[in-house]
Amino acid sequence: MFRRRFSRLTVSGGAALLAMPALAQDRPLRIVVPFAPGGSSDVLGRLIQPGLSAALGVSVIVENRPGAGSMLGSEYVARSPADGTTVLLADLPFAIFPAMQDRVPFDPIADFAPVSLIGVAPLMMFGALNVPATTAAEFAALARARPDTLNYGSGGVGAASHLSGELYQRATGTRLTHVPYRGGGPAMQDLAGGNVNAVFVTLASALPQVQAGQVRALGVMGTERLSVLPEVPTMREQGIDLLNEHWWGLLAPARTSQAMVTRLAEALRGVVASAELVPRLAALAVLPRATGPEAFGALVRADLARMAELVRAQNIRAQGASRRSSMWLRRTRCCGAISARYATLAEGWPAATARPAPLTSSPSAWLPSGRCGTSPAPMRAGPATRRGWSIAGDCWIVRHCWAPCPAKT
Repeated sequence: MFRRRFSRLTVSGGAALLAMPALAQDRPLRIVVPFAPGGSSDVLGRLIQPGLSAALGVSVIVENRPGAGSMLGSEYVARSPADGTTVLLADLPFAIFPAMQDRVPFDPIADFAPVSLIGVAPLMMFGALNVPATTAAEFAALARARPDTLNYGSGGVGAASHLSGELYQRATGTRLTHVPYRGGGPAMQDLAGGNVNAVFVTLASALPQVQAGQVRALGVMGTERLSVLPEVPTMREQGIDLLNEHWWGLLAPARTSQAMVTRLAEALRGVVASAELVPRLAALAVLPRATGPEAFGALVRADLARMAELVRAQNIRAQGASRRSSMWLRRTRCCGAISARYATLAEGWPAATARPAPLTSSPSAWLPSGRCGTSPAPMRAGPATRRGWSIAGDCWIVRHCWAPCPAKT
């Protein structure tokens, strides 16, 4: 339909079509970042902001619209007028959350028009200093020798850092326990403290710990080594067939004219390749890659299919499911009535007829059931603890009561 409409405009109103990009020049361009200020998407948006403004001759505004794991900002752009004045700065999670959610308020393909990729940053594997492994291959050998004993932290269930760990396990034939945190920052802090064994994030997320010598870089999930860490080999150099890059790019609302998309893509290409921006991207370990609409659209479609298959195969569910389960447990199993056995995310909701066993102070009472593996090491109150419910291996581990027990009557 879009092509037929575009043909009619070309035949009957060529002058009007040529004027469309000029009309957009009268209004500012809004780059919607679906995350809070300070994250990688926000930083990249503000880096390209002045260059795009100069190239397009309009004001460029970076507008943060966080919420619902980036779905609020994405939906806002999908519902915006297709007049070339609003674009979404999407990244890899845009290809992940449709597979993680039962309902997504937009179609990630039909509701958007790809403009261009901005750049990519390979995910990396970082290890704790107390783990006797200096490369990803050595870590895999250690994990195969001791299945289910090593773990890795992530920024949350379904985060890129979580799925990167799943991809690593697939590629190496290992079994690691997943420990989700509320963000990659807290996971890296616990990695530096030796509380988890590995984390899969970009260099930008791990830079403070790397510079302080608190963690060890084990491998790069890209096609080439990073210039800032030339001594760290790629996964493929270590015999691990694994490629996973975090990407950022611009998406416009569907039905945005091809003329406007092309104008934005060409402007972005010049900005990303500018002598001023390239070193600033390199400092963030971001490789500039302004590919244009076709290649970027193909990347989005490929990653949507790849992540959907991974989520289905590993039976990964959104963190909302774990929160609902914890609320169920909180309401029905208080204090001495809490069982040491409870459902994993893969097993779904706890059975309403389950008879809970008394909770003891013994660490053996923390042993989870199902696929959760072994008992976790005691965890301090912090990012990995949610008011007494500790997360380890996709299980809710009972640590202590949410609230004081009601008086017996």
